[in-house]
Amino acid sequence: MNKSLKKIILTIAIGSAVFVIGHLFFGGFDFKSVNDFLIDFGFYQLYAFVLGYSNMAFFDYMEKRQWKTGDTVKRIVYGIIGSTIITLSGLFLLRAFTSIVIYSLDFETFLNNESWQGYSFGLWITLSVVTVFHVIYFYNRYQKNKIKEQKVIAGAASAKFDALKNQLDPHFLFNSLNVL
Repeated sequence: MNKSLKKIILTIAIGSAVFVIGHLFFGGFDFKSVNDFLIDFGFYQLYAFVLGYSNMAFFDYMEKRQWKTGDTVKRIVYGIIGSTIITLSGLFLLRAFTSIVIYSLDFETFLNNESWQGYSFGLWITLSVVTVFHVIYFYNRYQKNKIKEQKVIAGAASAKFDALKNQLDPHFLFNSLNVL
């Protein structure tokens, strides 16, 4: 499957999970019509797509960087700080867009109505998802390194076995048996 299609499916799944979690904790599933449900679900998907894709692009960038062996903590800290900045910026832009374009507010009114409450849920969800991705990423890396170690050990054992086999040429064996 194409990498972009996987990312789209992942963002839809995350958006759906956040939609369910958000409505379980904040207000329930009391929609007046199917249209209200679809609009609300659409907003969750919009936020999940923008925040998910921007954070995935950031982690792709982080993956391509050359990290030294002992830079694990540094990579995690950069990942969390970068993801937080991207999420807060994305939330601000999305909230500004929806307030100005969809709800026809002017920018000054939007800024006056902004509070931490509008950002906290998105930030906590993003930090939770980023933490899960970091755990999965570093667990996979750990497993790959263990597999590489085992391959090196197996290769060394195979090389020793081949060296021992080569020492047992037929003339040596024949002469040893003659002496006995």
